[in-house]
Order: sequence, then C-alpha cells, then structure tokens
Amino acid sequence: MKYYIFESHIGHNEETQKLFEFLGNEGDLTIGINSSGGSGSVAQLLLKALNQNKDRVTLCCLAGVYSSAFYVFAEYEGQKTLTVNTKGMWHYGTWDISIDDRNQPACHEGVAIKKDLKFSKEFMEKIARKYMNEKELKKFKKGEDVFFGYERMRELFPNAEIL
Repeated sequence: MKYYIFESHIGHNEETQKLFEFLGNEGDLTIGINSSGGSGSVAQLLLKALNQNKDRVTLCCLAGVYSSAFYVFAEYEGQKTLTVNTKGMWHYGTWDISIDDRNQPACHEGVAIKKDLKFSKEFMEKIARKYMNEKELKKFKKGEDVFFGYERMRELFPNAEIL
C-alpha cells in the first residue's frame, strides 16, 4: 500500500501534477485529500482518472473537501474513507472575466464564458440536488456556500469507512 497526501487547490499546479503521477504507481493506493477546491475542469479529469483506478484506490477525506474537491470525493466510485471531524462544501462556481465600461465582457473569452454559464449553473444544481436536503438547497440557491459537518458527511457517505 502506498499513500499520498494532497493538500492543495485542484488545478494547473505542481501538487495536482504529482497526484496524477502518483496514480501511475502499481498496487493499492490511498490518497488523502484536504482541499479548498479549484478548477472544475481539472477536477473532472482527476475524477475520471480516479474512477479508472477505483479497484485499487481508496480516497480519504481529511480535514475538508470543498467545492471541486467535494465533487471529486462525492462522485468517486471507489472506496471512500472519512476522518473524524471532516467537512465538505458545495456552492455555485465563480468565473473571472473582465468587464468594460459598457458593463460587457471585455474580450471574446469573457463572451464565451458568459454564454456557458447556463451549462455551469445546471451542472452545479444537479450536484446540489443529489447531495443536499431541502434546507441546504435553499441556502445554495441563494448563492451561499453550503457546508456539511462531520455528521452530515457520514449521512451523505454511509458506506465510507471511518478512521
């Protein structure tokens, strides 16, 4: 058994690259994740890589998995582990675009992002409906971050091993 602790943003960075490289190891792997989130597109690729290795990877939620890290942990199809007092969080994603003096996107990328927000919103709401109760969903739809404490994480992932 080999272990890897990932404590970083999921994204285009050295720590995420090391995590992808770690998945190339032979044998059983345990990955501890403590992340405030990061890039949704990199999270989707990471989830695909993890699920392709689900028979040999245990994903362990450490102190917390927020935003895109929550998505990766929640949607992972393999063995999950929770540590005592772990937390999760889901919210609408955010995008940085430059706005000109006319209150319009200042570049073509901004125009494209603005058009794609409908699809992003639908994706975020799909995940929210899958994991949130009515009270949490109301907070989410107001644009608030929705945090899941330890007991709620145990409810959400009843098959996860507790360390």
